[in-house]
Amino acid sequence: MERATPPISDLTPAEARPEDVPRLEGVWDQFYAYCFAIINECPGVRRLPAADREDCVQDVMMEIVRRFNAPGTGTRPENFDLWLRAVSRNKAADLVRRKFRKPEVSFDDGVGAAVLDLGGNDAEAGAGHPEYIALVWEVLIALDHHVSATSYLVFYLRTIEGWDVPEIADLFQMSAEQARARCHRVKKKFEWLLKNRGATAES
Repeated sequence: MERATPPISDLTPAEARPEDVPRLEGVWDQFYAYCFAIINECPGVRRLPAADREDCVQDVMMEIVRRFNAPGTGTRPENFDLWLRAVSRNKAADLVRRKFRKPEVSFDDGVGAAVLDLGGNDAEAGAGHPEYIALVWEVLIALDHHVSATSYLVFYLRTIEGWDVPEIADLFQMSAEQARARCHRVKKKFEWLLKNRGATAES
């Protein structure tokens, strides 16, 4: 069912009289709620931690304000809903890039267990050894220098953060098949690096 776009007042704050302020506030509340619903429909936004999700919503709302106040334009985009979804997705992708390109592991929040799972058949044997844990994490960090930034994030979000393939595909605007292929290639690279670094450490 299509969502009815709420009206935007044609009064600017500078033009508003004291008696207009409640009306402007009411219109803004309606408009904010409308935008908030669309922003949160974006899978990438929904998957962000709560604090990052709030930052993303505020970033998108600031982008709307900038767009409406832009000199020479200052108008609503022609297809506002599509524009807003694209901005939301892009802001979420920016947050993901900043947050996960150089991730920090915490074994208290379950990430450490996911890192150990990357070790494949050797993970169970090495799970109790700090040296092995450090090796797996070292390889995960080094992996960033061996694959493209997007491929690394596809792999990290799928393997460590547990995102679904359709969510990752939507975030980076690729097909589900492309996301799976990238994840598979990076996992192979990770396993190769782990095997070679492990052999070097033992020699």
